[in-house]
Amino acid sequence: MTASGDLRDLAARRPGEGVRWHPTWPVNSRIPSFARIDHALASDDVLGEVSSFEAVSGSDHKALLVEVAAVQ
Repeated sequence: MTASGDLRDLAARRPGEGVRWHPTWPVNSRIPSFARIDHALASDDVLGEVSSFEAVSGSDHKALLVEVAAVQ
């Protein structure tokens, strides 16, 4: 969520799982991933979730694969 409360983090919650923790940084390092510094923010006008976290060649962050749809 943002400071104003207008957006929610789609990576923080998945249906049936409640609030979850998935570190996204660093990857491809001797240090194990420990920080979740990557987010997918959306307003209430959007339904969505992060379906997976993927390692990307050449990056030290995990990519968030996000599925979204407009609220009808």
